[in-house]
Amino acid sequence: MDVERLTVKYTGVRINHSALAAHHRRGGIAAAVADALIRAAHTVDGAEQELTRLAAAIDHSTASVTRTVTAGPGERAHSLNTLGELQARGSRFDALIAVRAACIDHLKELVRLWQHLPTDGDTPTTT
Repeated sequence: MDVERLTVKYTGVRINHSALAAHHRRGGIAAAVADALIRAAHTVDGAEQELTRLAAAIDHSTASVTRTVTAGPGERAHSLNTLGELQARGSRFDALIAVRAACIDHLKELVRLWQHLPTDGDTPTTT
């Protein structure tokens, strides 16, 4: 999991590992925000990994349906789940998209807090 990549991707703010470590060493609220940022980025990363796995499974299902529907005469047509090829995965997919959005919002809020933390010498710790 790459905190820097995720903070840049979703907030436009680059928070590198050395800045996180520096805030952690300071202790207090700075350390708490640094820890929270790491946890939030980890949660976003986990949601994205799960979405990627689920999207691949959904892609496989849609490809199977496409192969079956487009099979020509004499070609084997695979049977399809009459209860719904995507039904079991669709609600989880939608829920994960919502979870990911909430995690990104949380990450954005933490980055806003991060940007208002006093720093040593009052210089920014983001690069």
